[in-house]
Amino acid sequence: MREKRLIARLQAGERGALDRVIEAYTPYISVIVHRILSPTLPHEEIEEAVADVFITLWQNTDKLAGDSLKGYLAAIARSRAINRLRQARPACETLERVPGALPPPEAQVLENERARTLRDAIERLGSPDREIFLRYYYEQQPIHTIADALSLSPSAVKSRLMRGRKKLRADFTERGVTLEELL
Repeated sequence: MREKRLIARLQAGERGALDRVIEAYTPYISVIVHRILSPTLPHEEIEEAVADVFITLWQNTDKLAGDSLKGYLAAIARSRAINRLRQARPACETLERVPGALPPPEAQVLENERARTLRDAIERLGSPDREIFLRYYYEQQPIHTIADALSLSPSAVKSRLMRGRKKLRADFTERGVTLEELL
């Protein structure tokens, strides 16, 4: 009931209503935005994204419908955070292409060696386990799609994935390679 009154006050343009929303929902919005942006963007950017949520709310009070202000704010928060993340990615990708930012040749050789070791281990799985493994982990196909394509039941696909992981783990152990080294 409180949210309905708060929405009505916001739609009436009461500045005090916005202050009340900011006070009540900043911790909630901060958590949503932080979960999306924290590993990528600095704290200041996260705070700006939280502020953008309330600015967007104030600019769009006429679009508020129903009685769930919390849900509306959460949707705005996710949208604003994802937009900020998209805006930040091109800058990060540009930096990665700068010649000085490339990993040293030793790291590239090590990465190629890891990829080759993993590829060889997957090749040793045999058919249809290899195909199931590649479809699930590399092509990110859902289990039911793989099951349909290979004329297997979903439980058979799950079992083969589990056995494939065990075989890979045993293969790596036998060769003295840990999973952490490959990842």
